[in-house]
Amino acid sequence: MNYQEIRLNKLREWEKIQKVGYPDSFDVQYNTQQARDLPEDGKKIKVAGRIMLMRVMGKLAFIQLKDFHGKIQLALKANILEERFAFFEKNLDLGDIVGVEGILFTTNKGEKTIEVHNMKLLSKCLHPLPEKWHGLVDDEQRFR
Repeated sequence: MNYQEIRLNKLREWEKIQKVGYPDSFDVQYNTQQARDLPEDGKKIKVAGRIMLMRVMGKLAFIQLKDFHGKIQLALKANILEERFAFFEKNLDLGDIVGVEGILFTTNKGEKTIEVHNMKLLSKCLHPLPEKWHGLVDDEQRFR
């Protein structure tokens, strides 16, 4: 099975949960830069963007979400998401575009982070992202 078939299967799993693989809309409250600039913690916010990095550490996962304005960190906690944590861990891929709703907080290292309470797949990335260090060498692929 190739990457595209695996990711299509993951899209089908999302469709079982969301009833639609590519939803019509998601009401974004803030872009990532605005969310990072918010002075107060504990505020419930909604942002959307592309998953650029995922780090899973047992019952905690950190995701880097990127949009046109910048990046923000997401924290997925198993004790908050319960059975959805395993679903998200299994069915999210780099490049997927998601909308998240959660509580903004600052980590011990000073990083603004959103504690995810709800997540919606907006678009599934069916092809792996280009390699980070070498980029797209083929002009034909790059211009697409």
